[in-house]
Amino acid sequence: ECTWPDDRDSLVRKSIIRRGRRAAERLISFLYYLPALRCLSPVQAAQSSVQSPCFDVCRIPDSDFQRVFQYLVRHDRNENLDQFCFSSTPSRESYARIIEVLLQYCGGIGNPSWSVLRHFVRFLSVQLKDCEENDFCNFQVCGDLLPGLKTFVLKLVILMSTDFCTPTLNAAETNRADDLQRYRARRNWEQSPHPYLFFNKDRHTMTFMGLRVTDSGQLIDASSGQTLAEQIMTPKLRQALTLQRISLEEDYNRWSKERLIEDLCKVMGLPESSTGDPDPSYELTVDNVIKIMAIQMRFRCGIPVVVMGETGCGKTRLIRYMCLLEAKKTHINNMILMKVHGGTTGADVARRVKEAEEQAKKNMPHNVKTI
Repeated sequence: ECTWPDDRDSLVRKSIIRRGRRAAERLISFLYYLPALRCLSPVQAAQSSVQSPCFDVCRIPDSDFQRVFQYLVRHDRNENLDQFCFSSTPSRESYARIIEVLLQYCGGIGNPSWSVLRHFVRFLSVQLKDCEENDFCNFQVCGDLLPGLKTFVLKLVILMSTDFCTPTLNAAETNRADDLQRYRARRNWEQSPHPYLFFNKDRHTMTFMGLRVTDSGQLIDASSGQTLAEQIMTPKLRQALTLQRISLEEDYNRWSKERLIEDLCKVMGLPESSTGDPDPSYELTVDNVIKIMAIQMRFRCGIPVVVMGETGCGKTRLIRYMCLLEAKKTHINNMILMKVHGGTTGADVARRVKEAEEQAKKNMPHNVKTI
């Protein structure tokens, strides 16, 4: 994320070693025509009084950064968010102040990179935009029937954001104690809670997964029973949601496969006519549903997805089931598989990627993602 290193001398020394002194002299004459810029980290940018020209600072006036900042700064002041909606007018606050507010809530990471902060902002922005467009959160539609709903949504998506802006740590990486410090911000999927709330594309329903909320407003991880937040919502809102037939005490492990598929299709934005099991032999667990939901949400937010695991643990089967679910009844090929081994060349990879791009273009008119 640095536009240009400050230490040009190090490049000159490397050039002397690799190419000889004459080549280094030509490099010196070229290097000094280039500008020297130092890219500040988000923490450094928040502490700086200078409008730094580095990387994402120029993106702060964008709607994603402005929407998230407007919500977080009001939440920081304990303001009622029920009637608040994003204003496209950029904030007059300094860039440093905006970054400072974002860092307060960015996944508990002490010194995040710009990419982590950008993913955090993008995820929150998409969720908050969906929240504004959903009938449950529209004050003009529901009035004060669900008091404090937007505040609850903001608190929950901040908790969710750790799954979308923080890389997951593979268990095999935890063997060396001296490496743990640089992985402190990473998470282990199996040992971490995944309380999810998604606003469905129909704009009048929402899907909860992996969480329970007690009558007193306490947020509980559905799988481990761990308390995630003491008061994620007020008892009044909890009662109001119950009256709207929104259950927050579900035992997801007791759900039938049909029920899991139904909720999964709502999150994926698939029409009701397409619901049904595309592969009866596949064991669809709650954990698999949550993983597919997380992958779909990353797609929507433009956040990269890498699925990692040991050979035979079910990575390909999980992705294939997700693709079948989206492409069923259309018989479209939307999953391109490439096996990489010792004999695979760069040309092989490039050719397969080209084929995937061509297939994706064919699938676009059908509104089907290609993986």
